[in-house]
Amino acid sequence: MARKRVASVDPPLGRKVIEQTLKRNDFLKAMELAKTLATQTPTDDHKKLYADTLRAAFESFTTQGKVKAVVETLKAGAEFATANAIVAEDIAVLHAKAGEFSKALQLSNSPRVNGHIADLCVNRGKADGASEQHKTDLATILKAFHEYEAGRDDAAREASQAIGLTSPYLQWRVLLRGLTAYSTGDNARAIENWQRLNNEYLPAKLSNPLRAKIDPKFRESLPASLQSQYQQQAENLNGNEVTKGLRAIQRFTGREQSLREVWKHAVAVVRTLKPTQPQLVDRLGQVLYHAILRQGEPSDLKEYRTIFGAPADDPKFLKLEGIIFESMNEIEPAVKRWKEYEAWLASKPAGWPDDLRDLTRAKLLHRIGGLLEDLDEDEFGDDHDGEPDFRSPLDILESMFRPRKVRKPTEVEDPTEYYRRSVALAPNWPQGVQEMIEYYQDCELHDEAVKYGEQFLERNSGNIPILQAVAKSYKQLGQPLGNIATLRKALATNPLDEGLSVSVALAYVSGIRHFLIQNQFRECERLLEEGKDPTEKRLPGTYGSLKVMVARKQGRNEEADAIEQPLVEVGRYGWMSSRYQLSVLGLVTKLKPAVRKPADVRLNEAFACSQPKPQDVLHLYSAWSIFRDEQIEYRGQMKHEKQILTLCERSLQASIDPKCEEDYERLLGHCLEEEQGKLVKKMATSLQLRFANNPMFYVMQAQALLLEGKGSYRLQYQLMNLLHRASEAAKNSTQPRHQQVLEMLSVLNNQIGGSPMPMPFFD
Repeated sequence: MARKRVASVDPPLGRKVIEQTLKRNDFLKAMELAKTLATQTPTDDHKKLYADTLRAAFESFTTQGKVKAVVETLKAGAEFATANAIVAEDIAVLHAKAGEFSKALQLSNSPRVNGHIADLCVNRGKADGASEQHKTDLATILKAFHEYEAGRDDAAREASQAIGLTSPYLQWRVLLRGLTAYSTGDNARAIENWQRLNNEYLPAKLSNPLRAKIDPKFRESLPASLQSQYQQQAENLNGNEVTKGLRAIQRFTGREQSLREVWKHAVAVVRTLKPTQPQLVDRLGQVLYHAILRQGEPSDLKEYRTIFGAPADDPKFLKLEGIIFESMNEIEPAVKRWKEYEAWLASKPAGWPDDLRDLTRAKLLHRIGGLLEDLDEDEFGDDHDGEPDFRSPLDILESMFRPRKVRKPTEVEDPTEYYRRSVALAPNWPQGVQEMIEYYQDCELHDEAVKYGEQFLERNSGNIPILQAVAKSYKQLGQPLGNIATLRKALATNPLDEGLSVSVALAYVSGIRHFLIQNQFRECERLLEEGKDPTEKRLPGTYGSLKVMVARKQGRNEEADAIEQPLVEVGRYGWMSSRYQLSVLGLVTKLKPAVRKPADVRLNEAFACSQPKPQDVLHLYSAWSIFRDEQIEYRGQMKHEKQILTLCERSLQASIDPKCEEDYERLLGHCLEEEQGKLVKKMATSLQLRFANNPMFYVMQAQALLLEGKGSYRLQYQLMNLLHRASEAAKNSTQPRHQQVLEMLSVLNNQIGGSPMPMPFFD
């Protein structure tokens, strides 16, 4: 059935309709509508609206030179103002701006109207038709400005004193006082005067460009368009050949374009500045040196040398070329330039203090070592230390898109020689020592890592990153006591660091487990007592499980049962993890099957759970991965992982609880670290429906797609869409951790190769 056609209805007359008409520059129609509204409903607000409409029309017609339209507008305004005193002053101002002084004063003899008359008189340089006071004060203020232009500031100040506080030219007197201060470099006094000016009058409009130049607070309060306008006006007021030359140079720097046009302007600027301000020439040289780094060509080096000479700290441009080659990923020529630059520094050039030169050489050698590694690196892997359940979801998210290079001894040239030389030159430079330790660790040379780390710590005992690095090597060497002692030193340096506290607890757990497997029960007992405070507090289930196993291995079964009972109760915090650890520890410590059987049964019951909580599954999976990362192998290890992955998926059947949202974030982050992309993709899709404003699940699904590694345009569109949806979710979320995701999304988009705009989505 055809729909009935509804007759169109004109919108009701009101402010919105009039404002829309003004935006279309239909001033005649706007004046007609505003007059009708003010006549039909003569409220003060509607009368003011009509006056504002007349003002907008007057200014537009004046700018366009439409004299007849200006006259008609003023006439309409005068007729309306005669009958409506509330708008008389506004209409009088329009007449004052048009030079109809008599009519303006007839409508309103207010200071505001007289101020606009004064503005026009100064602009014209005469006061024809104005009052006698206007004529007298105009002559006074013009004389004061003539004295100022002639450089006679005292005479200008004395002449302006005749302008009284009630004079319509007072704004011009304040403008002059500000200009006098500005010309002598007294910016504070200039700002003090100019901030007293009223923006309605001409003096403020004249001073604002200069005020914006010297008053940051005022400049920042302006819209961007007005800032740009005032900057250009200030340059025109203060401009000279040097300024123009520098502006011309600015147009060609900092952009992806050739520097060819820069050099002719640079020649002129340097020629002018060098005799009187050589320090500015040096600063310009530094600016253009860095411009060559970003957008230069080989020919620019010759131009630079001709104009500025050789840079004192890089006379052969070796440093500049080294940086350029690095940015182009041309590693071999970059290494060559850095070696030559380091050799030049070793020759002890003038102007380099010994300590600064040695530190610079150390940094260069360290850089060369890193570049040599890059020549022979082609393997990538995830960076985690087997402690995923104690990392925040945001930490996991940040690492997901940053695969770490796994180093190996290079076949090109051994970088360790450069690292050694670097450490020898700057033994107290932490970054060089830390990088060297990490290189040895990645090459599985942990003895060397400990050696250099301990040497550094003898001189700098409280360096936490080095302490953590050395502890890691002790752990890899199977020396748990060294690991514990080193981490305790780090914690003593910063007792409030929660991450270090957890690391110490984990070190004790690793050490107790190590000695338990070796049946060194006395050492286990000692570490259980020594590490009780940090470990039982932060890892109660793990600590209790180890305590149970130490007692059971020594035949104290009643004691073990008493400790074990509360740990494995269903619903207790970490109960699944405790059951897993008790079962596996019994297996790896070769506990008798009959004694071990109850723990195995309880673990199987846990694996059969139909609706596990995500938190419980997370702790269970973390315990499994820690055993694997510590290279503790046992029969059924892979089967256990499959069962845990099944529990991950089953956790989606758990009752919806807003408190479990972050648990799911951690669980999926952990699954990603284990490269379980298929499972993450499935779970993230489901969790997006459950937690619509959680951006993590969109980003995690994107990472899961990346793990598939198909590398197609279709994949890119999917990733772009997911990251866009993540951005929208983060904006809608009230969680602070989700707001932080916004800071990463632009980086992730750049890595994928796109922009955060919505793209077609493919399931």
